[in-house]
Amino acid sequence: MAEYDRTLSELGEIQFNDFTAEDFALKAVKKPYVKKLVKLPPISTDDVQYSTNPVIQKKCEEIDDLTTIPDPPETAKNVFAITLFCMEAAFDSRS
Repeated sequence: MAEYDRTLSELGEIQFNDFTAEDFALKAVKKPYVKKLVKLPPISTDDVQYSTNPVIQKKCEEIDDLTTIPDPPETAKNVFAITLFCMEAAFDSRS
């Protein structure tokens, strides 16, 4: 939670900058807050298979932006669905 709250504060999403109580609680359980960057390996987009259907595969490979969703091929009308779940790895989830 400490990193999530601090990141939201740094981004200006929440107006709170006094983390002394949180730091004290973390220190008490011997887990002091340490901001660290964990580098992830680069993601290769070469030869990614999105579908076994060659028509859908070609359409997926042609996507070059994050706002356009192309029309599905005629053979897949009414059965084409995309489920997206995106979450920044740097943030904890609060559910």
